[in-house]
Amino acid sequence: LVAIRTTSILGVLRAKYLVLELLSGLLVPVAFFPEPVRKVLVWLPFLHMNDTPGRIWLGLASGADALAPRSRPGQDPRAGFVVSKAVGGSVVRHAVTRRLRHLVAPRLHRLPAGSTLVVRALPPAAAASSEQLGSDLDAALDRALRLSAQRAASAADTVAP
Repeated sequence: LVAIRTTSILGVLRAKYLVLELLSGLLVPVAFFPEPVRKVLVWLPFLHMNDTPGRIWLGLASGADALAPRSRPGQDPRAGFVVSKAVGGSVVRHAVTRRLRHLVAPRLHRLPAGSTLVVRALPPAAAASSEQLGSDLDAALDRALRLSAQRAASAADTVAP
């Protein structure tokens, strides 16, 4: 149990955001962390806040790469959503997130056990119909799963004698 007495909450908030930004890869890329620290960070949700979208944006990871390295063996698949201010105001962003959550839930069974799916909404998602969002989501999942299967097959071929 820790107690802090302060006249201003700003110091505590700054410390919180410093830790959050450090562990999410915003201040220092996670690739620069020592291996033992990276092993711990893989099990925490911070990587998916900045590092995973950044790796995808830089072309360092495809959808399949973003799924596999962060897997949690033996656990149910889970999904997270990234909806930036470019999509719209707070009400619009939350509406898009609710629609995506509703669309992703019945599709989670398609993912391998322990997978983490990160869905990034682009600005056109605000005006798209649920049918269009669902078809885009299906296409992205199909591609990610196909690439994951190809990568697993090629890894098995390199290991085979």
